[in-house]
Order: sequence, then C-alpha cells, then structure tokens
Amino acid sequence: MEVKTLKIEVSGEGITAPIVLILKVEEIKGDIKIEKIPTGPDRKFKVEALNEKELPLFSGEAAAPIEAEKSVEIIIEMKKVGETPVKEGDAVIKMTWTK
Repeated sequence: MEVKTLKIEVSGEGITAPIVLILKVEEIKGDIKIEKIPTGPDRKFKVEALNEKELPLFSGEAAAPIEAEKSVEIIIEMKKVGETPVKEGDAVIKMTWTK
C-alpha cells in the first residue's frame, strides 16, 4: 500500500481543540508550514501517513516550544505502524592524539 495523505495534529496545554491538517502527498512541495499555532512551551506534533483507505502506515511525534513571532523547525522520525521501536542509540567518538 502507498501513502496518499498526511494527517498532522498539533496539540498542547491551552489549545482547546487540536489543529488538524490533512494534506495530499502529491500536492506537497517541500516543507510544510503550519501558521497561527498558539504560543506555549510544549506543543505536540503528531503526523500520520495514511493509505487510500485512511489507515495509518507510518506515524511519528515530536514536541517543541512555540514562541511569538518565531518559526521553529520540527524533525519527526516516521516509523512504520505496528513495528516495535528499536532501543538503540548512537555514539560519536572524538579523539585527540598526543605525541
């Protein structure tokens, strides 16, 4: 099955009803800008990639503060629905060599 639409939901304290956007994948050109999000320290962003039957194939979530007159970049890792999250991490090793 193929992703046809994205459902984006923004919620958080003070937002009485979540902000919901439904976008057709074929119409998305580049970044997605969501305007007029109420300011707050912990806004939750949930994205679902839906198939033609509106069933989620992938989903992801992130949280970020929204400040007045500022734009924030949200990076959301989309994971296949039904998969168990991998409990692994990365390490960056920086070395200095002395003589």
